[in-house]
Amino acid sequence: MQPTNATTYVDQAVYAILHGDSTLTALGGVYQDTPPEGTNPPYVVWCRTPSAPEQYVMTRRVSNHYRYQVSAISVAEAAFPDDTPAVQMADRVDQLLTDATLNLGSSGLIQMQCRRAASGYHPAKTAAVSGTIVYEIHQIYDVEVTW
Repeated sequence: MQPTNATTYVDQAVYAILHGDSTLTALGGVYQDTPPEGTNPPYVVWCRTPSAPEQYVMTRRVSNHYRYQVSAISVAEAAFPDDTPAVQMADRVDQLLTDATLNLGSSGLIQMQCRRAASGYHPAKTAAVSGTIVYEIHQIYDVEVTW
């Protein structure tokens, strides 16, 4: 039977990986859900999004998919830069989360996989950072667990 707080264990495991990495935090801030008001890039912000479909065998749910969006954001000199903090942070996030072993504690959950499902970028001029170009790289990761 699925633990009632499965989501909490998975969230905590993702939090520990992203917030616990000194390479990522040296590049910029790491925030869950939203950065504090007035925070200037570079930073990574991540959140759980609506999940992928649950898996059933007959009438029994056998696994859950948790979906996370991780966005790396920095100021850029050009609309499509190759080596901004956003690019470096997105690369580091991918190294950390692709096939990561999540620490699910005593939850009784068994991790099946953690993989990037999608990635995209978005250059935008914004008044929030003095009219400069803010470069955003959005990545979606799926975590599948069973029990």
